[in-house]
Amino acid sequence: MLKDELFKNKLPFSSFTFNKDVASVFDDMLQRSIPLYPQTLQMLVSWAKNHYEPGTPHIDLGCSTGNLIELLAKVLPEGSWHQGIDPSPDMIDLCTLKLSHAMQNHKIELFISDALDFSYQGASVISSMYTIQFINPALRKDLLKRIYQELRTGGLFWISEKITFGDRFMQKKIEYFYDKFKSDNGYSDEEIVRKKKSLEGVLIPMSYEHLYTSLREAGFSHVIPVIQWQNFVSFAAIK
Repeated sequence: MLKDELFKNKLPFSSFTFNKDVASVFDDMLQRSIPLYPQTLQMLVSWAKNHYEPGTPHIDLGCSTGNLIELLAKVLPEGSWHQGIDPSPDMIDLCTLKLSHAMQNHKIELFISDALDFSYQGASVISSMYTIQFINPALRKDLLKRIYQELRTGGLFWISEKITFGDRFMQKKIEYFYDKFKSDNGYSDEEIVRKKKSLEGVLIPMSYEHLYTSLREAGFSHVIPVIQWQNFVSFAAIK
């Protein structure tokens, strides 16, 4: 696993993109930038295993390098069906390499696609780990509604997102603790500031209340938060 040192050098400012450089260090970036990432993955695997129906697809929005599909392939019966979608060709290339062994025993299809353009029809499990936050806010509610409509009855939609808080004082406290988390994981103050600037206007988080309300308005009547670290939360929504 290559170490994420993309923001160590004082390069000209540019917006964050999921290019080849980011893809090559993305697994390290996830581990060091997302609190409780391994625990969230394992919890999602447990929920997905409970709701997956053989013969139906599990669809992973923003599959990146394939960490979730790799874990699910180890616990689901042989022949389980997974569709990974990601708009980044570089992510899909790495995902294909990582999942080459799992592809021998499972039906794994990978697509270079935007989440807005994909069909979710008939899926028993749909997962979205820190993906919706990169989609145009004006388009998110319609996407969530379509996910609900095309998900099988009894199916699971899992969504993990970075969130914000309306209380400005507490939001600043949360930002302090999140920066400390990254610092404790080896990022310098300069790296933290540079990455934060590169993500402005690219990663646009919702509030906790807005995320929950959006899921309910999409049609989900069963929605609960299942794991949270301050400004990172995961919801399980059942149709």
